[in-house]
Amino acid sequence: MNSKLKMCEPVAPSVSEDIQSSGSVCALGALPSLMQGEVWVCQVPKAVAVPHVALSVSEQRRFETMSHLGRRSEFVRGRSILRCILGQLMQCAAADVRIDVDARGRLKLPDIKDVSLSLSHAQGVILVAVGRVAAVGVDVVMPGPCPNLELSKRILTSNEYRTWSHLKSVEAQAVYVYRAWALKEALIKCVGGRVWDMKKWSLDIHLDGSTKMLECPAVGLNLGVRYWSGVDRRVCALASGLEMHQVNRYCVTRF
Repeated sequence: MNSKLKMCEPVAPSVSEDIQSSGSVCALGALPSLMQGEVWVCQVPKAVAVPHVALSVSEQRRFETMSHLGRRSEFVRGRSILRCILGQLMQCAAADVRIDVDARGRLKLPDIKDVSLSLSHAQGVILVAVGRVAAVGVDVVMPGPCPNLELSKRILTSNEYRTWSHLKSVEAQAVYVYRAWALKEALIKCVGGRVWDMKKWSLDIHLDGSTKMLECPAVGLNLGVRYWSGVDRRVCALASGLEMHQVNRYCVTRF
């Protein structure tokens, strides 16, 4: 693969308000080569038209279990975007990209062993992470206006809950709990697991986007996590092995 970075295309005005803090704006064809130890985080705003790519048989079965029309639409759109991005990486047609799920519920590529991937969507925004690292997980969350007490008790450790309860404003509490949710969801997508595993991860979350891991289950990986904020108070989180030496964020506005 050619490691030279290609020029990015100009952003369409119709999505300009949705790409703040999303990274370099580019067309799909302008994505560079993915180097060892590098992770792409690609965000696709909901206003961007995306080619439809057919679901696999297993994905179609999962789609048929969904009753919520919005969730169905995001599922199909997310898989189409993921295949388009992977097709660009693998230099093949998006329809030819095979995606499986491993025993721990993580997405994987059966045809490329050294690439990890993760996918998240919320209210029409799609976030894809692809990396030449041992594991990667990504999540995007649209926080509610008020702190969610039930969610806080379900996902926060005792130390995190103490920090959360001592915050002086309702807004600060809401921001904290949804950042914790995004970070822990990204960790679970990275190593595998379920929502009820979130209390196994204890985090020290800082306002500058850095996060220190205080306690974690034995997963056989040295992990790092980070988060950033976008428009609409959107929280994006990334978890990956510490062999990751570079994260490049892209806002893909043309397919």
